[in-house]
Amino acid sequence: MIDQLIARKALFVINHSGGKDSQAMMIELLRRIPREQLLVVHASLGEITLSTEQVFATIAAAGQPPHPACTAGNERLPCVSCIMGPKGDIARGALARPELFARHVEPGQRTGHTMHMSRKPLTQPVAEAQPNPLPLAA
Repeated sequence: MIDQLIARKALFVINHSGGKDSQAMMIELLRRIPREQLLVVHASLGEITLSTEQVFATIAAAGQPPHPACTAGNERLPCVSCIMGPKGDIARGALARPELFARHVEPGQRTGHTMHMSRKPLTQPVAEAQPNPLPLAA
């Protein structure tokens, strides 16, 4: 069925979060689907079934580097202080962009509310994290 769609010049749309899993999935799809038939949109939907090792192997085999945040130890590639992000990822984001992190923390301090999924002030998951000591590349 996919081969028939490719032959008919169908357009395939994929979601790409900007993270290592999305990078690996796009590499895999490009092995089969011509580049001109692939439309990439930014979204953080779904879950990849490859292991972390398989994801990095796929990226390396394609001759591409993983995103610096991933090589620094991030589990995901969230925004600097993503309300859904793991503690360590948020901590590394805070280290990499302290001025932006401070802007994200200020409304919670002012209002007493938080948007983080843990329902804790954004500074608390960062304080609890054991961030990778490698800084993010500039």
